[in-house]
Amino acid sequence: MERSSYRYEPKPDRNAELRDELVKLARQKPRYGYRRLHALLSRRGHEVNVKRIYRLYVEERMMVRRKRRKRLVRERAAESRLTRARPRPQKHLSLFFSAVPVELTKRLMQAPA
Repeated sequence: MERSSYRYEPKPDRNAELRDELVKLARQKPRYGYRRLHALLSRRGHEVNVKRIYRLYVEERMMVRRKRRKRLVRERAAESRLTRARPRPQKHLSLFFSAVPVELTKRLMQAPA
């Protein structure tokens, strides 16, 4: 192993303060995306590029919390669902059997399988 690799000391994170501020703002405003957070940070005196904010945003595994859609339950809609759920009588089937002569049905029932 090379001596330069062995004695390597990583440089301190120059975005630590910015990262902390970004995380704090994102926790306060969970519905804000990285662009809106960039606008807030620039108003607070952090003049950095949007791409840097995006990179830090992704590194911290943050994302915009999406609101779940509310389900509207209307009285008429609930009633119509209940009426659709009931089984309906088989009208067509009964008409078929009444139209077929009795002798034919007896023959069909006695036919070998």
